[in-house]
Amino acid sequence: MDPIAAKPWRLAEVAYGYVKEHPYELAVLPLGATEPHNLHLPYGTDTFEAEHLSDEACRAAWERGARVVLLPAIPYGTETNQMAFPLAMNLNPSTLHLVIRDLVDSFQEHVSDFDLPVSLGASVRSVRVEGEGFTIYTDEGKNFRGHSVIIATGKRHRPLGVPGEKEFAGKGVAYCATCDAPFFAGKKVVVAGGGNSAFTTALELLKAGASVTMVNFTPGWQADGVLQQKAGQFKKLKRLDRRQVLELTGKQRLEKVRVKNLVDGKTSAIAADGIFIEVGLISNSDLVKDLVQLNQQGEVVVDCACRTSREGVFAAGDVTTVPYKQIVVSAGEGAKAALSAHAYLFERNLV
Repeated sequence: MDPIAAKPWRLAEVAYGYVKEHPYELAVLPLGATEPHNLHLPYGTDTFEAEHLSDEACRAAWERGARVVLLPAIPYGTETNQMAFPLAMNLNPSTLHLVIRDLVDSFQEHVSDFDLPVSLGASVRSVRVEGEGFTIYTDEGKNFRGHSVIIATGKRHRPLGVPGEKEFAGKGVAYCATCDAPFFAGKKVVVAGGGNSAFTTALELLKAGASVTMVNFTPGWQADGVLQQKAGQFKKLKRLDRRQVLELTGKQRLEKVRVKNLVDGKTSAIAADGIFIEVGLISNSDLVKDLVQLNQQGEVVVDCACRTSREGVFAAGDVTTVPYKQIVVSAGEGAKAALSAHAYLFERNLV
C-alpha cells in the first residue's frame, strides 16, 4: 500500500484505531521525518507521523499481529554505516523496549554530562600526522587537532551495484535479516550470496515462513557445512549457484530479479517480493589507509588494547580486525579504545 498521511495525532489514538482496521505491519515515523523512501522502510509497511510511542498503542498493535518499527527522523549514521538501517523494535509486551536507538541515545546523554565538545554531521575527509599530533579535516572546512585519535568508522554493506538496487531500497531490497525478515513471512525472497551471512539470512527468512531462492555468483557454496545442513532441512529453499544478478525490476516495489546463468549464458527472471543482499561488508577505512596498517579486507589491524600500527591512533568496532561484528562487541571495544587512548595521553603527561 502507499504510505498514508495523517495529522500529527498522538500515536496512542492513531495506532489503536488504525490497527483495528489494518491488522498488518505498521511503521511509525516521528514528526519532521523525511520522505519514507529515504528511510529504508521494510516491505509492506504503512507509515504515518506520530508524537510518541505508548505502551498501550504497542500492545494494541501486538494483539492484532502488527509489528511496529520506530524510525528516527534522521537515521543514525549514513548510507555508509550499517546502523543507518531501520531500528528494530521488540513488541513483546513483557519486554517492550527499543534497541540501538535507546543505546545510542543513552551514550549521547552520558557524553552530555561532561564538558566535551561534540560535532555531528560533518564528514571526515582525512586524518593527518602534523607536528606532535593529528589533524582531522572535514568536508565543512572545520578541522580538529588532537594528540590521539580513535577510529570507529564501522562497515557498510557491499552493494550488488545493479540497476534497481537503489530505487527499490526499502521497497523490497534489504540488507538486514534481523531487522526485516519478519516482514517477508509468506513471501518470495531472493538471497544474493553464498557465504555464512547469506545462509544465516536465508535461515532467518525460512523460519519466518518465507520461500527463499539463494543466488550465488561463484560455483558451489562458501558457508560452513552446519549452516548449509540447517538450511537444507527447509523445503522452501532453492539454491542457484553460478548465477549473476543483472537487474531488479518492478513498479512501486520490487517484483522480479533478473539473473544470468554463467554456464549457458541464458537469462531468466525470478519473481520476488524482496531480495536480501549478503555479498559481504566493506570497511570504512579509506580515510586512514595511509595512516595505519590494514589487512587484506581493509580492516584496521589492532591488538588487544585497540592499538593500531601508528602510535597514538586507536581503533574500535567493525572497522577493525576484531571478530564478531556485533553492536555489543563494538560498544565494549569502544570502551577499551577510550581507556587505551587515555592511558597513552596520561603516560605522556598530556592529560
